[in-house]
Amino acid sequence: MFGARSVIASIAETRERVESLGATLADEYSFLDIIFVPQRGAWNLNRRTIRLRVHGGVGSQLVASARLTDKRIRWAKAGKSDEVILNSSFGDLEKAFVFIQRNYGNSLKIGLEYSRDGWKYKLGDCHLYIEDIKIPWFPSTIEIEAETEEGLRECCERLGISEISFYSVPEMVRRHLRSVSNKPKA
Repeated sequence: MFGARSVIASIAETRERVESLGATLADEYSFLDIIFVPQRGAWNLNRRTIRLRVHGGVGSQLVASARLTDKRIRWAKAGKSDEVILNSSFGDLEKAFVFIQRNYGNSLKIGLEYSRDGWKYKLGDCHLYIEDIKIPWFPSTIEIEAETEEGLRECCERLGISEISFYSVPEMVRRHLRSVSNKPKA
């Protein structure tokens, strides 16, 4: 699977555009992403991500499920492809954290947390994910996935997307938070 992500100006306009091209809404979703980083040192979130995705409520609310993914990311001209090392599902958050402790020990800590609301569309052989990442001043994005690099290129052309981000979402978030925290206070 090959993917590309692009910043969009408006969720409503982008949804309208993809629907006018014949895309069908497949799902709406909301979840919390918890990104783990090394306890000591660092790694490039653009090349490797360990993410716990929590579907459903957080805190005192019921958690419907949690999925832990450890993946390496490979970049090409058209976008990226992921090599999934681990992809495990858990019925609750506690079981997920026990698994992380057993399998990664004390080598990891939580580096980032952010929520996403999104709309998944199907357009031909492509999947489109229009997302609102819930961080102040963070831009909305669209992610395009296709089985082949050529299919990804064709879908981007059809959507009129010419600028692709060469950063993973965790790396985009980390860079955004760093830039916001470095701005002078009013």
